[in-house]
Amino acid sequence: MSAGTEHITLAHATRICDGAVAACLSHGFAPVTVHVCNEHGEPIAFQRMDGCNGLLTPDVARCKAYTAVSLRMSSRAFREKYTTGNESAKYGQMLSMVSISGGNLAPFPGGIVVKSNSGVLIGGVGVSGAAGDEDEFCALQAVKEAGFGFFTEPAEHSLKLGQKRSREEQDAK
Repeated sequence: MSAGTEHITLAHATRICDGAVAACLSHGFAPVTVHVCNEHGEPIAFQRMDGCNGLLTPDVARCKAYTAVSLRMSSRAFREKYTTGNESAKYGQMLSMVSISGGNLAPFPGGIVVKSNSGVLIGGVGVSGAAGDEDEFCALQAVKEAGFGFFTEPAEHSLKLGQKRSREEQDAK
């Protein structure tokens, strides 16, 4: 990334997509779709692995990335903000936000915030198709391995590698 450039280019986004697919393949996760958007939620690049459900999964990946940039927090953090403490009003607010957004917000893991090396929000990555923790892992690994010096939120994944859990167990986390 050249000095003064505060956005994700197509080259950046393509390398991130490739990296997410590589992370998925190297860990034996279910096939995923990867969506990279700019800081306005506009698409830059998208990849769907062979064997990935093409009906819903691409929209879910897009919504995870959109959630990250529009709320400036990961899609996991969005869910946790409104479901921690078992408060029905907060949960209702989350559901209303999803509804008001036209269904474009996704309150489950797999959408991450991407910031430039100077800390400016430059985009989001959404991954969908594997379990939620695996989706988030692939997104984070892709940005890290791309080598552009971008920062992510969250900074680290929560996946316990080597301990495969069912999709239901991971999505419930």
